[in-house]
Amino acid sequence: MTTYRLYIGVNNTSKLLHIDKIKKVIQSYFPGYTVFKGTGYYRGEEEDTAIVEICTNKRGRIYRLMDELKRKLNQEEIGVQALPEIEFK
Repeated sequence: MTTYRLYIGVNNTSKLLHIDKIKKVIQSYFPGYTVFKGTGYYRGEEEDTAIVEICTNKRGRIYRLMDELKRKLNQEEIGVQALPEIEFK
């Protein structure tokens, strides 16, 4: 399995980080994931950021999730990083 890390910033209109909305959308695609809150910088501006990690073999589903998050959160873009495999025992 690949771990995908998504970087989701604040809503471009409200300038708020909508964690509950983010989790609701993710849960409709994946039953398990991890969310961290952090501080990011976008175009030189500091903003709250949700960092989401999802372990899956379904890359296409990750990109569909990102498209839906972008629409629902009024985002220009969401960062994604594919990390080395993770093993659960």
